[in-house]
Amino acid sequence: MAPVPLPLRVSLPAVTEGETFPHQLIRIPGVVSCHGNGNLESFSSSGNLTITVTVTSGTITEQFPNWSVSMATGRFIAFAFLRSTSENTVKVEVFSEGSKNSLGEAQFQCHFIPVKSPKSVRFIYVKCSESTGNFQNVPELERESGVDVAMEILTFHGALAQLFFAESPVAQGFPRKAFHLDSPELFTSRYTPDEVMSFRGDTFWRFYREFEERGYVDAGNVKLVVILGCTRYVTTPTTTQNEGEVCCHTAATSGDVAIIGGGCLYTWPRDLS
Repeated sequence: MAPVPLPLRVSLPAVTEGETFPHQLIRIPGVVSCHGNGNLESFSSSGNLTITVTVTSGTITEQFPNWSVSMATGRFIAFAFLRSTSENTVKVEVFSEGSKNSLGEAQFQCHFIPVKSPKSVRFIYVKCSESTGNFQNVPELERESGVDVAMEILTFHGALAQLFFAESPVAQGFPRKAFHLDSPELFTSRYTPDEVMSFRGDTFWRFYREFEERGYVDAGNVKLVVILGCTRYVTTPTTTQNEGEVCCHTAATSGDVAIIGGGCLYTWPRDLS
């Protein structure tokens, strides 16, 4: 007997079978539609449809978080990581929210081949001397803010930056072109948080001299994105929560180095969930 067709169709117009990606994080736009003249909402008791992406390479299978489907247009955008440089099978399924029964699916094979180039981008997290390296957090969020979490955040956002850079030419009709992404690094500065708080204006370039002295600056070959873990929003007994001062913050770039305050790092996601 022929298998019973699933009630919904999943189309992936931006994906080519056998495609090779130069980046691990991939973006999967698609459309969910009915076979015939049905209404998408009739397939979901909750009124919502979600997309689940599963990537299989060899014996390893990884499932990624659910992504919402627009009930008005059927459109969705999902993301997933390709963990292997061998062949990856990517399955995209649509579910009614709360149900385990697939309503439609599509799948494709693809490869991940890392960019090999002497030129690269590297994210660096700065931990000040005589400090734990924790970034500032908002207690209400009950979120971890240690060095390990900061490194996870920079790993994820490096992958995001690589993806968005690679996708930009595609919108203009050109092939993907990604940069080589180094693993993020922890940099322990010789400056204490109190010393950094005294920095003003161009004195933040003392960090640049530190990177240069310790061999991090490779002119023309490595772009450094430097995030300061010591940025703080500070209030005093005479000020309200809305009248404080941001300390250890900058947004300074020159040549191959960008130094950015990490005061909002607590808002950055650390993974696709």
